[in-house]
Amino acid sequence: MITVAVLLPLLLSAQVVFEATTNVKVVALDETFEIVFNINQGNGREFSPPSFKEFDVMNGPNQSMSTTIINGKLSQRLAYAYLLHPKKVGKFTIDAATIFVKGTRYQTKPVSIEVRPSDKQDLKGDLPKDKTAFVQLELDKTSAFLGEQVMLDYVLYTTVDVHNAEMLKPLSFDGFFAKEMQNFDMRSDRVTQNGTTYVTKLLKRVALFPQQVGSLTIPPANLQLTVATEERSLFYSSNMYDMPVTTNSATIQVKPLPINAPANFMGGAGSNFVVNLSADKTQLTTDDVLTLRVEVLGDGDPKRIQLPPLPLAADDFEVYKPHTVEENFLEGGSGQLSSMKRIEYQILPKREGIFTLHPTFSYFNTTQQRFESNNTQPITLSVTKGSGRHTNIAPTTPTTKKELSWIYLIAVIGALAAAAGYWNKRQNPPQKIEDAATKKKKYALTIAQQRLSKAKFFWKENKATDFYTEITRSLLGYVCDKHNLQLGTTTREEVRTILQTAVQDEALVNIFFDCVHTADLALFGGQDNTDTMQQTYQNAVQTIVEIEQRWK
Repeated sequence: MITVAVLLPLLLSAQVVFEATTNVKVVALDETFEIVFNINQGNGREFSPPSFKEFDVMNGPNQSMSTTIINGKLSQRLAYAYLLHPKKVGKFTIDAATIFVKGTRYQTKPVSIEVRPSDKQDLKGDLPKDKTAFVQLELDKTSAFLGEQVMLDYVLYTTVDVHNAEMLKPLSFDGFFAKEMQNFDMRSDRVTQNGTTYVTKLLKRVALFPQQVGSLTIPPANLQLTVATEERSLFYSSNMYDMPVTTNSATIQVKPLPINAPANFMGGAGSNFVVNLSADKTQLTTDDVLTLRVEVLGDGDPKRIQLPPLPLAADDFEVYKPHTVEENFLEGGSGQLSSMKRIEYQILPKREGIFTLHPTFSYFNTTQQRFESNNTQPITLSVTKGSGRHTNIAPTTPTTKKELSWIYLIAVIGALAAAAGYWNKRQNPPQKIEDAATKKKKYALTIAQQRLSKAKFFWKENKATDFYTEITRSLLGYVCDKHNLQLGTTTREEVRTILQTAVQDEALVNIFFDCVHTADLALFGGQDNTDTMQQTYQNAVQTIVEIEQRWK
């Protein structure tokens, strides 16, 4: 963005800034550009734009407002944005815009724009010069919180007969988790700007979830439009020609979530979240394992959902680490993408009695800009005394012969560890029951094996997102379990430091993080390449096996 004008009545207010900015100084005749009128530190009224007499207004004014707090200092910004298309070649001046703040009139300086002839070959022939076609990026918001859904539309505006629109290269969404919508209204509509009527059509819709704080820019997209001329051939069919077009770019200001999150915050950020709670049984013995299912429905980034610890007394229950069993996206009629994430806890009662499970979970409401709680329906459990023999907790997915060698190797290592533990138990009878931390370290390999089995299942079902999620959980979760750390609060750098100390093999550590990086690209970089799932799976299995053998 190039700042081209600022005018401040300094004697009246040294804080208010009213300026005009544009993303270009020179534009081709067949291109569009954006001009934005920003007022900082002021709540403006009676905004009056310039005439734009040498340009057609394709879109606008699009008004946006943002408030930020940096180092305790409040900053406000109000913006009016227009998308303009030049009418002819030449050097032109966009006059000043004006606005009133607390009764004081502010204005920008004029903006100079040079319009040059298009360097593309003119294939339109006999088409009138006032006919044009372009594609515009349109956001439902230009300011969002971390993990909040932002809807991006690719909209065709045309006064000519466009038969087809094709993306010339893959779209890039650096800094976002992107999910392309499949169901949206593709019917044509009509809009009129400055006396010109355009036919509009939504070409593509993408739900974006920002993954980092700051200013994130969506780069222009290159398309090729197939346009029909009015000239007829010998057989009365329209002549076609290709028109390459480039969209505008779009910028989103991403804000961090407030730091005063409650203890039951589950990581969600959006306009609405609903949490449902269910159990596979309500009457059980101290021998049984209870499966508690938490279903989270919302419009924010589901991958940021990390449930907090359940408010259960340690003397009453032993709670195992929760795991995600299902994550799906749902497209409704609201134009928003919804998600459903199902998470399961496995809980072992320690004593008999009547217990009530009634956890609450909170999310950040981006509309109200505050944390809100979701109350679940209470579940009453009746626990009676059992025989003292516990049922199994988590079955694994069957394995085919093709992957048997690596899984067999993991099983052999696990069996040897179990045999060694049995011999040690014979020689040294236990003095006390193992605590949760000891169990987590002891069964780290077993849990990793279960996660890899689940990843293999998703690979066979061609569910790339679920597959790469389990690969990440198996790799990072294995290291966290070995060190009695929480997966959701442990950074990648901490995992790297632990591995470097434990295995003392930098090459093996790099292979480990290559697997993690591949999963990250698939989950957050828009590269859900199903062709790499088999190799990624085999690399993850081999890496965990080698790390287990070398762990010191």
